[in-house]
Amino acid sequence: KTGLFDFVFRGEAEETLAALLSLLVEGGSRAGNAVSGALSVPVAGVIAADSWKTGNGRIPEPAFVENLDSLSSPFLDGTLNLPSYGGLLWELSRGCPFGCHFCYESRGKLGVRVFSLERLERELEVFAGAGVAQVYVLDPTFNVNGKRAKNILELIRRKAPSIHFTFEARSEYLDPELAALFSSVSCSVQIGLQSAHPEVLVHVGRNMDRDDFYEKVLLLHEAEVVYGFDLMYGLPGDSLDGFCESLDFALEMRPNHLDIFPLAVLPGTRLAEEASDFGLVWIPGPPYTVLSTPSMNSSDMNEAQKIAEACEQLYNKGGAVAWFSMVTEALSLRPSGLIMEFSAWSGTHRASLFESLRSFVQSLFDRAGKKAQGRVAADIISYFHDTDDPSVLPFYHDPAELGAYLESGIDNIEELLLLVPKNPHDTA
Repeated sequence: KTGLFDFVFRGEAEETLAALLSLLVEGGSRAGNAVSGALSVPVAGVIAADSWKTGNGRIPEPAFVENLDSLSSPFLDGTLNLPSYGGLLWELSRGCPFGCHFCYESRGKLGVRVFSLERLERELEVFAGAGVAQVYVLDPTFNVNGKRAKNILELIRRKAPSIHFTFEARSEYLDPELAALFSSVSCSVQIGLQSAHPEVLVHVGRNMDRDDFYEKVLLLHEAEVVYGFDLMYGLPGDSLDGFCESLDFALEMRPNHLDIFPLAVLPGTRLAEEASDFGLVWIPGPPYTVLSTPSMNSSDMNEAQKIAEACEQLYNKGGAVAWFSMVTEALSLRPSGLIMEFSAWSGTHRASLFESLRSFVQSLFDRAGKKAQGRVAADIISYFHDTDDPSVLPFYHDPAELGAYLESGIDNIEELLLLVPKNPHDTA
């Protein structure tokens, strides 16, 4: 070996790795020879270590596979034993038409290259036959080509109806037909909101129209599609207050889950080239996350992290989507306010998550002088509690009556307090 590496591959290496290995085999034993000695013919996108060290080699352009169908499918050729995996990563295309500065998905080769629908159909048939349970689609924007996305969803509906798929999508490319097709398959759709402030997003090569975003997400909501959002904190020009406003905007649309994470300055991205100009301070090695910005000091970043952790516990793991807005409306709290209250409360209380949520919500109503309403809220949490374990759940009110009113669309805690009779047994 020479230094830290023998060869570096720029771009996509499926074809170039095979070509290099063939040349090395043809070149015979490497013993006593410089590793590049076997390279009588240069391989596209490959840098040899000794050429790099002496400065005699040029840096080649990255290599890309033009016809993706020319690559052998590990799903179709038997390379992977599919039943041994709990889930799969599925690549439908490569490339991205967008240029978000914090991402390198679009760097190197412009445009999007796709695998053929015929190949994808055969792979779906193999997935279904192998009993695959979950598939995560790797495409950063599944619905950038609406017609193709609809064709793929139709294939999934016909060929793999029992498999759950996770997609990443852009809100601006949603339409009623696409929402209906998402609803026709078992799936969840993740949308990269990042921030609700266009003046912040412009610094990282993104944009958004808040009204359009809301209207497009409403299509998913009305079609009963499971959807979630991504939010970032530490973006150039953002603040802790601005982040909380984005959190409010996101939670008001009742996503099934919300993934919140700090901005990362990844090497090779445009943001890495501009981060110092923005005054960002970040970890120089993995995970490269931002520590502070001119508008979010380290204390603000730590507070945002606590909010993100509280949101993960209360909203995501706590399954709060079903009752969250009922509680915020009854207490006249901002969504971010409820999350921040839980962050402070959970630091001094230790119990199971289910017990914590009931106790926490009741404490807020007690503090507001609404003890009776707090008991209704606690019962609503019990009603929507999702567990596989047989258990006796606490109810202050008749759970059957409460459930009937909730399922009929009555979700006002004050109204439910008047309608639902008390439970004489305290448990059900």
